[in-house]
Order: sequence, then structure tokens, then C-alpha cells
Amino acid sequence: METALIVTFLFALCNRVRGADWYFVGLPLSGLAKALTGFLIAFSILGWRMGTVWHGILLAFFYWFGTIYGWGPWIGAIVDRKPRELPADAGPDMVLIDWIASRFTRSYLVYSYAALMIRAALLWVFVFGWIAFQFGGILENGIRFTMLCIMFPVSFTIGRTLNGVSLPPLVKKSPRKGEMAWAWGELVYGLITGVVFFLPLRYILQ
Repeated sequence: METALIVTFLFALCNRVRGADWYFVGLPLSGLAKALTGFLIAFSILGWRMGTVWHGILLAFFYWFGTIYGWGPWIGAIVDRKPRELPADAGPDMVLIDWIASRFTRSYLVYSYAALMIRAALLWVFVFGWIAFQFGGILENGIRFTMLCIMFPVSFTIGRTLNGVSLPPLVKKSPRKGEMAWAWGELVYGLITGVVFFLPLRYILQ
């Protein structure tokens, strides 16, 4: 139990560092956070085994690949409660997500929720595809995948409610308006990620 709590906390910390623009001796810490997240996922599945390192490397790559493109406009819309335009240099994935999500509603808030859930699906599809391929449990991992997709926008709604709560040293000394909500949202989603990976769904579904 103690190990699960520590690893869940590390999931939260890694997700915050991944989202922050921090550097150490000129190197971005976000890359280290993504790599560590892959190993945390492997550990949550295998525990301390020889295969944990091998699977951790692969899962880190799949997780990194899922985070290549952004999701900022949709988080900004949820946090600031106002519509955001896609950036001029938006990649094809953001354009496609924008097109799909805009089919559901004209409400910018519902649209942003739908867009973030679709974006979360792209974030996790390769991770859970590999897990299901290697270890089975299609239903179990499908539930985890769905939970993480749904909770992505919900995390930043929770972060918005915590915007006034100070969070040193995980934000800048003079954060921009709404930046605290982003930080809280990233921490909340990291915590949820840890909980989702440690849920004993295999036993519940038996």
C-alpha cells in the first residue's frame, strides 16, 4: 500500500514537471519526467522485475510519442472559461480533433471537453495498446483507457476550483492568471493516472 501511494505521488509530480517549462543545466526536465512516467507505468504492472526496465523503456517511448502534439487551447478554454482559437501552427492532429469535437456542439466548453477527451485517447492509445498486446486484459485496460480519457478535462476543472490555492514550488514565483489552475490540473491528472493504474480491476472484473 505504501509503495502504491509513493508511486501515485510520483505520477502526479512527473505530470506537473512534464507540463512545466523547467530546465536543469540546459536540459528540459519534461523529457526526464516522460521517461520516468513510462517506468512508473511498467512498475505498476510488473512490480520490481527484470522485465520492468525493458517494458519501461518501450512505455516511455509510447508515452513520449503521445505527448508530441499539444492540447493547450482546450485546457485554456476550460481554465479561463472563454473560447480559445487554435494556434496558427496547429498540427494536423489538432485540426482533426477540432473538426471532430466541433461536430458535437456549439458550446465552447462542451467542445473543449470533447476535444481533450479525444486528445487523451491519442495520448494513451499506444501505451494501452502495448499493455493489452503484451499482458492481455482488453476489457480491464479498455476501462483504464476510458477513465483516463474522461478525467483529462475533469482534472483541469478541478484545477480551476483550486486556482486560488498557492502551490510552491511547483509553479513560478509570479504565475500568470490561470497558471495555478494549470499546475493543479496537471497534479490532479497525475494522481488520477496513478490511481487508475493501481486499481485492481482484474480482480473486480472476475
